[in-house]
Amino acid sequence: MSNVPGVIPSAAAEVPLTPAKRTRLDQKNDKISKNTKFFGKYQQNDKNNVKKIIDPSYNPQKFTELSVMHLLNDSKPNALKKASYGGSNKKIGCSWTQFTGNIDAAIDHVAISIDDEYVSYQHEKTAKTTYFMFYNKKSAKKYMNTPIYYNGIAVELYRTVTLEERTHIITITNTKNVNIKRVVEAVNNTFTKNGIIYDFSAYKNKKSGKFHTFRIKFLFKKTIDSFEIPTFLEIKNFFLALTYRGCKPVCIFCKQHKHCKSDCPELKKFKQNNKKHSKSALKINQNIVGLAPKSAMETTINTLFANSNSKISQEAVKKNKKQKDNTVKSIQNKIDNLLQNQ
Repeated sequence: MSNVPGVIPSAAAEVPLTPAKRTRLDQKNDKISKNTKFFGKYQQNDKNNVKKIIDPSYNPQKFTELSVMHLLNDSKPNALKKASYGGSNKKIGCSWTQFTGNIDAAIDHVAISIDDEYVSYQHEKTAKTTYFMFYNKKSAKKYMNTPIYYNGIAVELYRTVTLEERTHIITITNTKNVNIKRVVEAVNNTFTKNGIIYDFSAYKNKKSGKFHTFRIKFLFKKTIDSFEIPTFLEIKNFFLALTYRGCKPVCIFCKQHKHCKSDCPELKKFKQNNKKHSKSALKINQNIVGLAPKSAMETTINTLFANSNSKISQEAVKKNKKQKDNTVKSIQNKIDNLLQNQ
């Protein structure tokens, strides 16, 4: 193999070739490239993490709607009551949003699990719910307390109440920074003087067991004609909007009636002022920055290159001076030795 023309003897003998000696500049360049790669990966991971944190999507299968009426007196939680046309103690609802995949198969499984030959059921597409009608209250109560499982998960059933005259389903779209118990207490103090609250409901995470801040609802029947349902519920300088069927349009931004947030003139002015301020801030930043590098990382890389080049050039100059001094001294010594010998 070593006699083959065109083949290096060391390669034929499988002896590794020694690489050329690396300079300090090469080593520093390697460090800089590693740092830039690491910084780029860190920045990319940080962006991905921010996206995951900012956008926690609401999944109906992860939340369950529960009654929170027990928060008023710290009693045991009861089964949820929801308003329904023709609702009664003999009518039970089963929401479709709790199921994934084939909803027909899930509802059929629930219907088979209810071992009552006199029960009947109907589907309502608008409510996305199947209602089971029982012959008497005793049977309905029995199956409300009997657990039914589908794919290893407990099926959620709720009681129904008829939607009478003067009865409203009032929704708080977002409780913002207010604790859910304070919301329930504030609603109770404002509304029980003027009517009957049948039930509160809120969404609870099945895994963590914590309540969400959106879509708290309560079923309220007005008993005093002069009472007007407020558009906002004020709790410690926080204004929570109350919405119900037939309510007057109100702006969440300026708290005024007769228009919504999308048509608010104050909000449009506010956005225009923000745009002006942002443009002026950009101009100021451009004037301040001038011809500066685009990012802090670029400035550090440029300074590292500049420092390394200056150090290398200084070292090279020193070495050249030493070599010249050594050659001059050696020649002078030789001349002195010749003169002495003569």
